[in-house]
Amino acid sequence: MALATPPEPLDPRVPLSAAGTRWVDSVLATLTPRQRAAQLVHVWIVGDYESDTDSAFAATSRWVRDEGIGGVIMSVGSPIEVAAKVNAFQAIARVPLLVSADIEPSLGRLEGGVYVPSMIRGGSATVLPTAMAMGATGDTALAYAAGLITGRESRAAGIHVTYAPVADVNVNPANPVINVRSFGESPATVAAMTAAFTRGVQDGGAIATAKHFPGHGDTDTDSHNALPVLRLTRARLDSVELRPFRAAIGAGVASVM
Repeated sequence: MALATPPEPLDPRVPLSAAGTRWVDSVLATLTPRQRAAQLVHVWIVGDYESDTDSAFAATSRWVRDEGIGGVIMSVGSPIEVAAKVNAFQAIARVPLLVSADIEPSLGRLEGGVYVPSMIRGGSATVLPTAMAMGATGDTALAYAAGLITGRESRAAGIHVTYAPVADVNVNPANPVINVRSFGESPATVAAMTAAFTRGVQDGGAIATAKHFPGHGDTDTDSHNALPVLRLTRARLDSVELRPFRAAIGAGVASVM
């Protein structure tokens, strides 16, 4: 069923090697236009236990096996359940799946597509303080360590892409969705902590994602429900909102949301 495995493990810190590039090109050459389009589709699935006779599990299996989707986005579930489900889908995928999850700030608080204020626990994984608690320390070494734990535990559960860190500057008290997910209200602090967390995640083997570009801190709308709008000058964006994203890019972040 599956094609040959990649010649090297994923390392977000280094460019793809010549051998890796040849493998990608060789796989792409075997796919029809429909299969190539399917590689752009990533479906959201719950990370809890499902039997192989469950209708939701059967539907996802069909998308992976028959449609050849490119990946899955894991939601709430314990690390063991997530890993078991990921392994089951990888086993039937013709092209290896790219697995991502909304992890802030660690696998111990594995979240779904909508932010959960109560911080649903992710089972036996490490539970870290919120980003704002880290930012309050002003210690980038702690942010790096948190990122490293997040990256290592994500990869152990089969997750390649972590939708973290939050690079938003929390400057609007009316913001309904960022709050303690931000490293704080100081652009300099948020930039430094974002860069450190990014390096930690990627040293741990996972892909970090700086979000929510171009900055979700000075908004009063929940972007899960409606479209926030930033009515700011370019000078203000450069000095506040964009500063942490520049820091993340400088730290080599592999993805921006």
